[in-house]
Amino acid sequence: MPTELYGRVHSTIIKVLNKFGAACAMRGADDANPDEPFLCFVRGDRHDIHCAGHKVVGSAQRRRKGAVLQHGSIILESSGHASQIPGLRDLAEDFKATITDPGKVDSLESELGTAIAKSLGSVREISEWPGNAAARIAELEAGRYCSVDRFRK
Repeated sequence: MPTELYGRVHSTIIKVLNKFGAACAMRGADDANPDEPFLCFVRGDRHDIHCAGHKVVGSAQRRRKGAVLQHGSIILESSGHASQIPGLRDLAEDFKATITDPGKVDSLESELGTAIAKSLGSVREISEWPGNAAARIAELEAGRYCSVDRFRK
């Protein structure tokens, strides 16, 4: 089941990205590079999602006691800190034209979340965060995840 999860989630991501103008596909074969690159995103797996010959989506799993946590990254644009990794806006003109404002990025995020949840079947929704979780989420979002400028130094 854990290896099927990669395929199911990444196939869903591909469909959504294609809808938004990025011609993506799964790599299909493991990268035979014996040297481990410093940046894990540069490493290759058959489930990686490629666009114009470059990896734009990768994920990893943590498996413990019958549970699987899958997490990953979608590279929207190249960073000055890792310029060797281009993003979807750098590689796909149709995607760049479609995703030009924050509202469109929100739409992409929403559609990805909904599509992945549907592809996995039964998904439990949390209607209310426990304890002070909502305050901590807002704090992390504002201080760590919404501050793009801190990455552009």
